[in-house]
Amino acid sequence: MPFIIGGIILVCIILVYIVSKTLPTSTSNASQPIAKPKKKFYRKRKTYQKKETESAEELGKEGEKIVRAELMKSRACHTGKSYIISDIILLDEHEKTSQIDHIFINEFGVWVIETKNLSGMIYGDETQKNWTQVLAYGKEKHSLYNPVKQNYTHLYKLKDLIGEEAVFHSLVVFVKADIQNVQARGVCTLEDLCAKIWEDTGIHLTDDQIEEYYQKIGDLMDQNDITTEDHVKNIKQRREDLQGGTVCPRCGGKQVLRVTKNGSFYGCSNYPKCTYTRKSK
Repeated sequence: MPFIIGGIILVCIILVYIVSKTLPTSTSNASQPIAKPKKKFYRKRKTYQKKETESAEELGKEGEKIVRAELMKSRACHTGKSYIISDIILLDEHEKTSQIDHIFINEFGVWVIETKNLSGMIYGDETQKNWTQVLAYGKEKHSLYNPVKQNYTHLYKLKDLIGEEAVFHSLVVFVKADIQNVQARGVCTLEDLCAKIWEDTGIHLTDDQIEEYYQKIGDLMDQNDITTEDHVKNIKQRREDLQGGTVCPRCGGKQVLRVTKNGSFYGCSNYPKCTYTRKSK
């Protein structure tokens, strides 16, 4: 038995010696250079950073395009005759200009549409002069002129130029803002626009009447060659006049101080044709 165990040990020693001779030594490994991996080259891609902020004019134009596309889509869903007129600048008898985003004419009337491409939450009602835009979870607030009053001025001037009244409707469209806190008629979201302009208003124009209103508005546009630059200058001048508190912002008439038993206020000299009022200080 001891001879068997000794024989096994001797065989193991011989195998270890043979293996050690066949393997490379650590010194030979150190003398050989280590191959470096091939370097990969990648084409550098151009990166385009989106503008963090857009001007009010750019946002407005973007909103107008979106609303026009929605109006076009609504026409395709209805067989009735209709027209869309966009970016209209009107000149009234007082040499004052008004720029209307869209006019939509169908059997239910003539819709004067104001576009608001704002974000966040909107707060306001029909009677307030200014509404509030709330952003960043209430951390940021901005004031904007009541768009219902703004659009009613456009409506008033259009009615005055055409000489009609009952067929006109004011509509303010908020493209993406949350308006659940707005308490005013004639205000809707982009999603509700199509349903709003095709709801039965009690007015039912014939195809000939629709064509007539379209031609009248087209004639108004042809009668003046007012450019956007002229309109901007007109607005600046109007703001200077309004700061003096003497000119009615709606029709261009004079503001007159009126005293009643409930207090005093400024009204338009063209009343009852123009019903504009503002509080006296």
